[in-house]
Order: sequence, then structure tokens, then C-alpha cells
Amino acid sequence: DNYIQPVSLVITVTPGIMAISPRPATPVMNQTFAHRRSTALPLCLMASAVAATCFAFQHLTDLQTFVAGTSLQRVQASTIQRSAGFGESSQKKAKKEETVRLSKDDLEALHGDKWELVDPVFRGKKASSPEALMRARFTALYFKDPQFLAATERDGENSLKRRTENWAIALGLKEQDVFGKIGNLIGGADVENLREIDRFEVLDAYDDQVEFKIYCKSGKVLYEKSTCREDKKFGYIFAGESEFAKWE
Repeated sequence: DNYIQPVSLVITVTPGIMAISPRPATPVMNQTFAHRRSTALPLCLMASAVAATCFAFQHLTDLQTFVAGTSLQRVQASTIQRSAGFGESSQKKAKKEETVRLSKDDLEALHGDKWELVDPVFRGKKASSPEALMRARFTALYFKDPQFLAATERDGENSLKRRTENWAIALGLKEQDVFGKIGNLIGGADVENLREIDRFEVLDAYDDQVEFKIYCKSGKVLYEKSTCREDKKFGYIFAGESEFAKWE
């Protein structure tokens, strides 16, 4: 398509005279090719931007709700003291100053007279009900424990490591990558409200569902109704399904 004409001969005919003279050729570029080349770079840039946005959006869909699947590289974080398989074995090596040992007063401050539902969970026992599990997850959220949050939700498509990493990012314990920052620009920033939370309110709990609100210090409220399922290790875990989850 892109070519240069060779030197050509021009034959000039006049009455009684025929002359042959060389004429240098001029570069000629196919106009269609030139148009394609001029538009190729903008199209590539646009495609890259769309791809990055889609990746960021998919990355953030795991962080839109309190109980949604999330994902962890090892993150130095405040870890709630627990035993009997709660959390990864490497947590036993955590530095003493990074461990939060919960007292009765700590749990009462968060759960009132329901504190006894949560206490056994952090003593290595199974959650006795979906409400107990959700209250334990809120406690982990309050004290910024991405490992527990990741371990007590369904496996889904993401590994435990990836879910813990996502929770660490959501809680501000790990820096967000460029795709996550792009995602925030298109509506994913609400999850950052969970970094500073105030209180937890259970509106209803029956069968395997728990309807609750999380009040954030920013003034935002996460209103959610989610489903749990029985689990051999934890008693119950989040099943990965929410009837609704919205910010107010």
C-alpha cells in the first residue's frame, strides 16, 4: 500500500517533434493507509483506557459490601487473638504489639448484651448462629483484621490470599494499585468508609439471613441483608450472597 513510483519517462509530442525526457517520481502514500496510521494511536490509547477501567471495576466488585468476597498478601496488621484454626497458622508468629486481645469490655462496647455471642468465636469455638458470625466479622472489621474477614467468607473464585489482600486494601492497610485508584473514580470509593466505623446494628436475624447496618464515622451507613451457610471449621461463614447491599 505504501510505495514510491519509480523514475518514469515523459513523452512529449508536438507538431513534428517527439521528445523523451526523464521525470523524477514523487513519493505517493496510499491515502487509506495514512488515515489508518493517523487514527491507530488514539484507538490504541482508548482501548487501553477501557481495558484498565474494566479491570479496575472487576477488581472493586469484590469490595463493594462488608461481606463480599475480597482478597491477601501478608500484611502487617492488628490481628485479633484467636486459636483453634481461626486465621492462618503464620499469625501465631505475629509480634506481640500487633495483637489485640479482646476483653469483655471491648466486646460489650461493640455489641452490648449480645457480646456473649461473639466471645466464644475469638476463643476458638464455632459461631453458634449466622448473627454470631456477622457480629464477629464486624469486630474483625473494627479492629482491621483482613485475615479473619477473608477466612470467614465463601471461597468463590478468589483464593484466600487474594481475598485477604483485597480486605487489606479496603481497610487501608495496603496501598491500592493504579487500577484500584481508577476504579475509585468511577464509583468504588464508598468502601473506604469502612476504614473508620462506629457501630453495628442487627435489624433482623432469622434462618440463615442477617439484616444489619454498619454506621461509619464519615456519616455513611452500609445497609445489607446477607446469607450465611454452615461451615465445619467456623460454624458459619458468609455464603457470598446478599439480598441487597446499599450505602445510605
